[in-house]
Amino acid sequence: MNILHNLTRKQILIYSIAASVIVATLAVVIFSVNFHHTYPKELVAIDSLCDSKPDSVRLLLRKLSANEYRSEPDRMYYDLLKIKVANNLYEP
Repeated sequence: MNILHNLTRKQILIYSIAASVIVATLAVVIFSVNFHHTYPKELVAIDSLCDSKPDSVRLLLRKLSANEYRSEPDRMYYDLLKIKVANNLYEP
């Protein structure tokens, strides 16, 4: 028995849209669970000090090395913090 044969075009459209929404929702949930990245605690702590104590943050960043951070997101976060501190200190 062909179920689609008994449905109207409107019903088929509604079921197709509902199925698409369910698939999209599942995809978002799966990707958000599997690709959660946690930054190193010292970088997060340094980030919290960027606005209030940029001089201290500059010294802390100089003590750290970009080579310590193996993953690309961590290295990019480190570079972003250097840019943020330079901006807060009004350096070129």
